[in-house]
Amino acid sequence: MFISTVKGSTFECPTCGNQAPIYGHGRERIWRHLNFFQFETYIHGRLPRTYCSQCNGSPKTIRPNWARERSGFSVY
Repeated sequence: MFISTVKGSTFECPTCGNQAPIYGHGRERIWRHLNFFQFETYIHGRLPRTYCSQCNGSPKTIRPNWARERSGFSVY
C-alpha cells in the first residue's frame, strides 16, 4: 500500500497547531504494530514536513495519528 499527499495539502504544525503547507517529505521511517494473529505488521512511509509562517522556524515533520501514545505502534 502506498500512502501519498495531494499537492496543495496543508497539515497541522506540530509546534503551534496552525495549518501549514507541505514543505517536502522526510526520510523513510518504519512503524511496527502489534501482531495480527501470527503476522508481523509494519508501516513504511515518508512523512510530510511543513513550514509554518507563524513559527518562523525550520521545517517540521508532522505527527502521524497512528504513532500517538498507546496506539499499538512503535518506531522500528
